Amino acid sequence: MSNQWGPQGDPAGWDPYATPQQYGPQGWEQPGWPDQQDYAVQPPTSGWEAPAAPMAPRYAPPPPPRISHGGATASLVFNILALVWCLGLPSIGGIALAAMAIGEHVDEERVSRLTRWSWVCLALTPVLWIGFFFLLFIIGALA
Repeated sequence: MSNQWGPQGDPAGWDPYATPQQYGPQGWEQPGWPDQQDYAVQPPTSGWEAPAAPMAPRYAPPPPPRISHGGATASLVFNILALVWCLGLPSIGGIALAAMAIGEHVDEERVSRLTRWSWVCLALTPVLWIGFFFLLFIIGALA
């Protein structure tokens, strides 16, 4: 008996590229239905139509704001360099503020404020060094 799986019902003997005539009539075929070869030429017309795609909601929520952390990242890098090379103690605060700004993902105004104060901490490092050397100069001149 020949079926769709091959001579002995084995799926390994099935040839997916064979034409239907090699296997003979199928049990599921009904009188009046077109053969499989006719499907390749012209699709059947049964009157059935595919259901419509589901409608998208009318008012979708707005996407979350895209906050740029480029300034905070640059401030973090420069504050770390100032702490390591210049022993800038205000850079510790700048590092903390820049890290907080990078971690913020909702409030763009807060990111801007934290980044601004991080740059201020970085700018305080040379100001304090200049003040320190000026103080040493005055003490040395008075002595």
